[in-house]
Amino acid sequence: MFLSPLLLAAPLLLTAHVQADRLVRPRRTRAVHTPDHLGVTSWEDVAFTTADGVTLRGWFVPPAPGADGASVVCVHGTGGHRGHLLLHAAALHREGYGVLLFDLRAHGESGGRVSGLGLHELHDVLAALDHVRARPDVDPGRVALLGHSMGGAAVLRAAARTPHARAVVSIASAAGLAENVVSGVRAFTRLPVPALAPLIVWVAERRTRGRMRDMRPVKDVARLRDQPLLLIHGDADRVVGVENGRRLRDAHGSARLLEIPGAGHLGVIGPRHLTRYRAELLGFLREHLRPGTAPPPTPGKAPDHAPAHV
Repeated sequence: MFLSPLLLAAPLLLTAHVQADRLVRPRRTRAVHTPDHLGVTSWEDVAFTTADGVTLRGWFVPPAPGADGASVVCVHGTGGHRGHLLLHAAALHREGYGVLLFDLRAHGESGGRVSGLGLHELHDVLAALDHVRARPDVDPGRVALLGHSMGGAAVLRAAARTPHARAVVSIASAAGLAENVVSGVRAFTRLPVPALAPLIVWVAERRTRGRMRDMRPVKDVARLRDQPLLLIHGDADRVVGVENGRRLRDAHGSARLLEIPGAGHLGVIGPRHLTRYRAELLGFLREHLRPGTAPPPTPGKAPDHAPAHV
């Protein structure tokens, strides 16, 4: 009789452990294609180390000679890799920007065994920003951050801790991590998880040695009032609902929010939806990284054959 509650709780605890592990130890995937696949022929392999000792690996595309050294650091989401933002990198390259694409800790070819779900990834973004700004072909005063999902949250958190991000683009970021655990796990597993959410958070916090409740980009955004911010969110996002983008916009005060009709959490960075907001994204970066530069007569079109995730 005394064992009955424990026996009833055991499946719940096991499920919480499994789901927490999926969050903080995502299956590693690697980019299938290099930048050459989208016509970017000038690029190099790079590696750099975070302040807490994790080696990160990626690709750097140098800025064009006429781009004044302007560059963008691109940061992928949970379970992704540097190739997930390769379409964005190609669009930026066509405008002359330098671009850094890299694998976050515990992802792709980078070091680290546990993902911090944005808690520790701000160190990855800060290290990436330092790496780019130290390059002789980059103007250290003309570097922007762009991130998707966890990467979108990480760039917001990093920008709030450094004066060196000239502008920030955050795509499909959560306003706070803990309150999005339920929707995220439900979307990926279809499990009825409301009762599991506190357990998943508890287990994940022990895996990451951090507090999920401290990962609240909505608080970080309030510290970015002097930094230009563009928010992009799909209105069909079932993982991180569009209300997160609205909360981030309101917390910043002057941020612009683009709500992309019909775009889901991953689809928002795919070729179909990128085509819908590419001009506004490039216009935002041009305004803040290269003021006074006229836009090209006809924006380049994303290749029709380009895969959604490369």
